[in-house]
Amino acid sequence: MKRLELARYMKKNGISDRSISFLPCNGKYCLINEGKKWIIYFDDRNERTYYAEFESEDEACDVLLNLAKLNQ
Repeated sequence: MKRLELARYMKKNGISDRSISFLPCNGKYCLINEGKKWIIYFDDRNERTYYAEFESEDEACDVLLNLAKLNQ
């Protein structure tokens, strides 16, 4: 699943996107691409309090979806 597919899936299935972002954004889980890595972190006033790296966008999107479900 890619970012666009994730956004569509969440909207279609009524999963709130209030807790995630595809850009750095305070108070949300962020998904960004840095070179060959996909990174998810929680931005708490510009401090990364949760941090995970993935080799693929698919893998990162799966984790981000689960985080969104947990934070509904």
